[in-house]
Amino acid sequence: VILASAGANQKRECLRRSRDYFWYSPILKKKLDGYSADAVVAATKEEHVVAAARAAATYNVPIITRGGGTGNYGQISPVRGGAILDVSGFCGIISLNDGVCRAFAGTKLSEIEDTARQQGWELRQHPSTRREATIGGFVAGGSTGHGALLHGGLAEDGAVLGLTVISAEKEPRILHLSEPNELNSVIHAYGTNGII
Repeated sequence: VILASAGANQKRECLRRSRDYFWYSPILKKKLDGYSADAVVAATKEEHVVAAARAAATYNVPIITRGGGTGNYGQISPVRGGAILDVSGFCGIISLNDGVCRAFAGTKLSEIEDTARQQGWELRQHPSTRREATIGGFVAGGSTGHGALLHGGLAEDGAVLGLTVISAEKEPRILHLSEPNELNSVIHAYGTNGII
């Protein structure tokens, strides 16, 4: 955990992780510049995510999940302070077989693509930021990208087959979603209804 109140270096790190690429827009830069989380929680495993969700709910602290921070709409800007849950360290491919990948939320799309290519596969779509973007952020943002015109968006025909989502409650639930209507309620929801 990094606390902004612990010193100048910690304050800078909280500010850095409280930003995405919103500064591309002069309008968003003016509105969002300077907002910072009070703390950053760096998760490297599911238990960390559950503990952060529990603490946020128990103490009524806003919590925003961050992957690679490559979005450009200011989705991770903590306008009410609170905590950034950085899941970029909760990464790794669990399995990749027959073109179906299971990976932790912080896994970079580039790692998935590079591994898939070794097996003769490739991502059917990806953002231009795939070298730094994470699979969790890509799904939560509901982004489309290169390949979407040919294959459709993330909510279409089997692009996402399953998700594990953790609720932000005093007793967090770990939900394993696989039905299209369940998945579509989380895809493009920016993490507002659960932590991927």
